Amino acid sequence: MPGRMAAGRATRAGRLAYAGGHKAEESAERMSEERLRTEVLIAGAGLTGLTAAAAFASAGIDCRIVDPAEGGPRSDARTTAVTCGSQRLYATLGVWRALRARAQPIRRIRVAEDDVPLFLHFECDDIGEGPVGHIVRNDDLSGALRARLETLGVPLAASAVEAFEERPGWVRARLSDGSEIDSRMLVGADGRASPVRDLAGIDKRTHTYRQTAMVCTVRHTEPHHDTAVERFFPAGPFAVLPMRGRRSAIVWTAPHRVAARLMQLPAPDFQAELAARFDGMFGTPTVEGPPKAFPLSLVLARRHVQGRVALVGDAAHALHPIAGQGFNLGLRGVALLAELAADHVRLGLDPGDPRVLAEYAERRRIDTATLVAVTDGVNRLFSNRLPGLGVVRALGLGMVNSIPPVKQALMRQAMGIAAGMAGPLPRLIRGEPI
Repeated sequence: MPGRMAAGRATRAGRLAYAGGHKAEESAERMSEERLRTEVLIAGAGLTGLTAAAAFASAGIDCRIVDPAEGGPRSDARTTAVTCGSQRLYATLGVWRALRARAQPIRRIRVAEDDVPLFLHFECDDIGEGPVGHIVRNDDLSGALRARLETLGVPLAASAVEAFEERPGWVRARLSDGSEIDSRMLVGADGRASPVRDLAGIDKRTHTYRQTAMVCTVRHTEPHHDTAVERFFPAGPFAVLPMRGRRSAIVWTAPHRVAARLMQLPAPDFQAELAARFDGMFGTPTVEGPPKAFPLSLVLARRHVQGRVALVGDAAHALHPIAGQGFNLGLRGVALLAELAADHVRLGLDPGDPRVLAEYAERRRIDTATLVAVTDGVNRLFSNRLPGLGVVRALGLGMVNSIPPVKQALMRQAMGIAAGMAGPLPRLIRGEPI
């Protein structure tokens, strides 16, 4: 407790020093008193943007969110896989307590090649770090984050960043409602089609996978025992993710033409096709509600940073959903950016200092490139009809399954708790406050 209190005093002292410097600079720059001011302006009120605001605000950094859809319908029946590392982040930010009773833990993962008997099986008890991850309804996660932001006093406005200009030490954003906001850092958390990324002049690389993900929820007759399953077929992966009760979320990937045909089937016929791939897992499945289709592509920003603009989440990297790592990659970026900014503020320095953003950009470049290579490579390897390759893939899975050190290393990566070439994990991902 004394250490935490001392850290709190240091944070307040740093913030007071920074506030004094901020006022002096504002006077020198003759910033208009009518303008809104904040240390960090976040564009985008999706799950990543809301998480970013919670991270900054929990560290005592003043921030606000703008999103043109704010105030409108927010229902999102989809689910998100939250790794062990991301769950630690939410627990540290005071969000997880509202989700604990609704989140479905994943204690086992089975990876298999079509109908070949060899497979790779993970058990969380092999690591001793708790569940591999959790499946959370997007609506539940968004609601918990918004409740936390209300407690922290973070404002959300129904507006969009239409333009911005950088001045020495700050950035001025013009919003669609006609107002202007001055901030030390502009965070683009506005999705794969990010307007902020385009306004910053950051190029992107795109790759179309020629695949569609069909997403639905099924109820099955037998319990899933907290097990997630990823089966690889030549047409694409078929993921079964456990939900509360005898229910699972399905992410079924297939080429565009195949998916279009399946989506046009009458409900009983679609269910029969799905049951064939379900192959008796957890008993007989019944599809709940109509499936939804999402074309898959890779969108990768050429840079994470431009001036005082930093990209997070899908604005920086929208990946193939294989292994469910894209959202968690974004949360590692959020955790790192907030940590670096908070460390500077404690010293009375600018949270948008070029040194902060340069370190963020370099570490995110390495982490992102590594995961993009893995997800893209795995999808290409397993979505392949070359004769005999399926047997080779199955043998590879069986071999990894028989080598405990290799299997445990892969499991730690899947849990989001393994440090990589990008340096140590951010403190929030380790379950430590910033």
